[in-house]
Amino acid sequence: FVWDVAQCMDEASFEFLLGAHERLRNTRTVFVFAGRAGFTHALEPLSRHTGIELSDLAPSDSERLMALRLAVDAVPDELVSFVRARAGGHPLFIEEVLKALLDAHAVTVAERRVVSMRLVGQELALPKTLRGLVASRVTRLSPQVRGVLHGMCVLGEPLDAEILSTMLEQPIVQIDRALNELASQRFVVRDGAIHLQFASPLIPEIVTDTLPAERAQGLHARAGSALIASAGERVRNEASRIALHLYQAGERESAATYFAMSGQRALEARQFDAATQDLARAIALPNLSERTPEELARWLSRLSAAVRVSRSLPEANDLCTRVLVEVDAKANADVRVLCHVDTGHILAATHQFELANTHFQTAEKIAGDERELLMPVLLASAELSIRQGDFSRAHQLLERLQSFFDLDRDRRDRHKILVNLAQAHAATGDRARALSALEMVEQQAIVEPTSIVELEKLHGLIDYFSRDFHGAATRFERAVDAARTAELQYETTVNLHNLGDALVRLGDYPKAFGALQQSLALCNDLGYERLGSINRMFLAYLDGIAGAENAEALLRQGIGYARHHDFIWDVVSGQLLLAQLLLHRGQAKSAREEFLRLRDVADRAGNRLVVTDCERALSTLAMEPDDTVLDPV
Repeated sequence: FVWDVAQCMDEASFEFLLGAHERLRNTRTVFVFAGRAGFTHALEPLSRHTGIELSDLAPSDSERLMALRLAVDAVPDELVSFVRARAGGHPLFIEEVLKALLDAHAVTVAERRVVSMRLVGQELALPKTLRGLVASRVTRLSPQVRGVLHGMCVLGEPLDAEILSTMLEQPIVQIDRALNELASQRFVVRDGAIHLQFASPLIPEIVTDTLPAERAQGLHARAGSALIASAGERVRNEASRIALHLYQAGERESAATYFAMSGQRALEARQFDAATQDLARAIALPNLSERTPEELARWLSRLSAAVRVSRSLPEANDLCTRVLVEVDAKANADVRVLCHVDTGHILAATHQFELANTHFQTAEKIAGDERELLMPVLLASAELSIRQGDFSRAHQLLERLQSFFDLDRDRRDRHKILVNLAQAHAATGDRARALSALEMVEQQAIVEPTSIVELEKLHGLIDYFSRDFHGAATRFERAVDAARTAELQYETTVNLHNLGDALVRLGDYPKAFGALQQSLALCNDLGYERLGSINRMFLAYLDGIAGAENAEALLRQGIGYARHHDFIWDVVSGQLLLAQLLLHRGQAKSAREEFLRLRDVADRAGNRLVVTDCERALSTLAMEPDDTVLDPV
């Protein structure tokens, strides 16, 4: 017999149970009472009574609970730290935090492992009972102490008594007295004379939710001003916090300036998702007509650098258009060209190829015959062609670019040119030149996480196009590991796909299925629509090999989507899978027709690997009459 919240039971109930215990002396019976610390009851004096004190879980037990609730073999250290920081060792709160993360798609699990985490900025809904408990404790504080707590909760961690004093315009002695009271009430924990922290990270979330909007807005404005005053020359280090406070205070123009500063700092630290978010806010918030074209061009350039790695910016076209309206109206040709190129890069990185190409064409018209202006346009167009899978066009653009670009003398954009040359040479069947370009990339590469991922992926693509699928799979697997370590979500996702593709080529279907499923799970979680579509085509093919009847229809649907968006690489991959599936099913005539159509598409795109695939298949099929039904291969 079990009672929860037993501290609320009345004495008469316990007296009744004590009598029942006497009557049941010869019966194997267990009474369990769960209550708060310090709880006592009438059955405690019994000889068979046992008390169990449930304290917070130890770190190892917390991690084990997380693994069990997520159904994974191991929990990433970052996730363990995040949950313990918010929930401590309280098992109920640990479970609630995990539920909220899963519901918000901040954590994705596949095949008993965490494959995706987006922990920054997650706003978790807290249990209402917890909110009520904290809110009732806050109301019992004196008005002065409650005001200090409100200021602390708006300011957020890291907390500093001196900054709090400036923010609330109260003497440090008065602030200190309030902090002592808050510490005694277990709202905060003192760490030395000045620095302090919340006893639980749940406290500021609950307290700020109770503040009237006008009161919260005023406190945010004060917090931003106090941080600016205290930071001095180190204001750049506090730019992110300052920007958020100014934004919450409704000061859009000032917030934009600090978001731009924060975005630049995040970009330099190679925190590309954070840089993308902050720079996008910098462009979205202010009246751009009051900013100079040069400042807008700097913001757009940094945003382009960030998005080319993060590969995510839902409002990309609208943001870029806002900048270009001002730049095209006021700036000189140099600035206009670079802004249209950066816009094209952003749109290409988010797979809006048609719009991207329009901006590259506009940039080329503005550049005219100016060599220095034309170079970034041609390079950007070549990179777009690589992304599309049009290797022939990329090769032509790069050859044109090299006609007035000396790789040995001019180092500007040298790295980008070599990376694109390596891919174009590999796809068109020139492994030697591809490896030569790769060697030059490696010689000038800076050893850091992003470049490690890029080099592994590039080497993997060269091996793949050269039919060294074992080598490609090894390289792509290394790229996945490196991308996960560097927290590069898109690179993790695309290299899982590449790994699955190589494993399909090797005939290792179970491992291929696992890699492609992981990649698709990340696509669904992170919104990578194009990559999700091609993953679904590969999985449909594997299902078709296993006998699924709807596989052909799913492949044709994926090919149609890719063709509509001019995703040439995806069209080629999908058509190859379709032709191979038809061949596997023994439909010789239909397979021959698909291989013939595909050979033309692949030849125009310069995809030598697939052209050879088609020629080999057609050579085999040519030996059979049209109405022959081949045995499945």
